[in-house]
Amino acid sequence: MQKILDDPSEHGLEAHRYTLRRFLIRLSRDSGFLPSSLFLNAVVDIDRDPFGGGAFADIFLAKHNGKAVALKRLRMFQYSTDQQKKDHVKNFFREALMWRQLSHPHILPFLGVDKVTFPGHFCMVAPFMQNGNIIQCAEYFLQIGADVPREPWLLEIGKGLQYLHEEQLVHGDLRGANILIDEDLHVRLADFGVAVLADASSSSGISTRSGGAARWCPPEVLKGEPSSFESDIYAFGCVCIELYTLDLPFPELNDAQVVAKILKGFRPKRPSPETGIQLYIWSLARRCWTVKSSRPDIANVIDSLANQRIIPLTVPPRSPPASPKRVYRHHASSPSNTTLAELAELATSDDGHSFSIASTPSALSPFFPPSLDHSPKSIDFVKHGRSRSTSPREGSSPPRAGVPRMHGPYAGPAYSRTPQISPGGSSEEFEIVSPRSSFETDESNVFHPVVL
Repeated sequence: MQKILDDPSEHGLEAHRYTLRRFLIRLSRDSGFLPSSLFLNAVVDIDRDPFGGGAFADIFLAKHNGKAVALKRLRMFQYSTDQQKKDHVKNFFREALMWRQLSHPHILPFLGVDKVTFPGHFCMVAPFMQNGNIIQCAEYFLQIGADVPREPWLLEIGKGLQYLHEEQLVHGDLRGANILIDEDLHVRLADFGVAVLADASSSSGISTRSGGAARWCPPEVLKGEPSSFESDIYAFGCVCIELYTLDLPFPELNDAQVVAKILKGFRPKRPSPETGIQLYIWSLARRCWTVKSSRPDIANVIDSLANQRIIPLTVPPRSPPASPKRVYRHHASSPSNTTLAELAELATSDDGHSFSIASTPSALSPFFPPSLDHSPKSIDFVKHGRSRSTSPREGSSPPRAGVPRMHGPYAGPAYSRTPQISPGGSSEEFEIVSPRSSFETDESNVFHPVVL
C-alpha cells in the first residue's frame, strides 16, 4: 500500500490518495507493523548521548550516507504500563507514516525509520539541521550583526503550512521551536507528533485530536475543541510575534495564567517599534487571532505576505551559522500529561487564585542542536529587514551603540514586568480582542489595546 501511495497516479488511484493514507495509518495502528519500505540501514557514527528530546523521545546525532542526520528515538519509561507503551508505539508509527507521505521545499524531509541502532527501539531519521530552529537562527543573526530575514521566513512558513492544508493535514503545534532552518537558510516545518489528518468531509479541516502548546492555541482548542486549519492560522499569528520579539507569547506568565488570559479575550501586545515589525505584519497577526469563523485561510495569509515587497533569500552564508550556546529560561509550564482542557479548568477557577503549575523543561524540537557551538569562521549574509537588535552573551560581540537589547529566553536578560507605555500612551500589558473586532491597517488601531 505504501508503494501505491508513493506513486498513486501510476495505479490510477490519485483521487483516493487521502483515503488510502488514512487506511494505511489505521492498518499500521491495528497490526503494530510499519511498511518495510520505511526502514533504512547504514546509520553510523551514532552519538550515544542524546543532544535533545521531548516528552516521549530523545534526539541523537549520527550519519547516513555520509551526511549528518538526527535520530528521534521513542522513549520508554520503566514504570509505564503495557498499554501506555503500546500507545506510545502507535503514536510513533502514526507520526512516521504521516511524515513519510510529505514532500515539500519547506517541510523537513523524512529519511526513514531505523530499528538497528538501538535494539528494541524505533528511530525516525531526518537531516540534521545545523542552523537550529528559527528563533535560534534569528538570534545568531543578531549576534553577528546581520539583519534577520523575517519576512521571507514568514512567507516560507505560510507556504509550508499551505502544503500541509492541501494535504488535508493539520499541523497542530506550529511554533518557533518546530520551525527549523536548513543549510540554505530556508524554512523547514517539523515535529508532526501532534499533526492530525483533517476530516475530509469538513471544509474547515476539523481534526480528530487536539494538542499543541497552550501559548499558541486559540480559545476553542483550549476549551477542548479539536485542532483545525483555523487553529493553525491562529498559531501562525503567534509565530509572527514570536519571530519579532524572540520571546514566547505572554512571556511573563505561566501556562495556566496564559490560558486564563486567552479565554478572557486577551492576545499578545504589539511588539515595540525597535523590533522592526511592520504594520502589515501586525495587522495580519491580529486577523489570525479573530474568532474562528473570521480568520483568514492560509491562501489569504500568503497573499497578504506576497503582496509586499520582500527581498528574497538568495545568497546563503559560505559556512552556515550553527546554534550558539544559550541558556533557556524555562517558564512554569504544564506537565506533559496535563491536557489543555485541564489547564483551562485551572485557569478559569472561581476562587480568584492565580495558579502556577510545576515547572518542567519545555520540549525541544527534534533535529537541531540546543547547546552545540559551531561558530563559522567566515560568513556573508544578504541584508534584510529594517532594524536590528543585539543581546550580549558570552563569546558574542558586544551590542552596537544605539541598539536596544532584546529580552526573553532566546536573547538577553529576563523579561521586565514593568508595563511599557506604547506610542499611543496606553500602559495595558495585553491587547483585548472582541469577537466583533474588525482590524484595519491604519495607525489608529495599531498602538492601542482594543477594548470593546
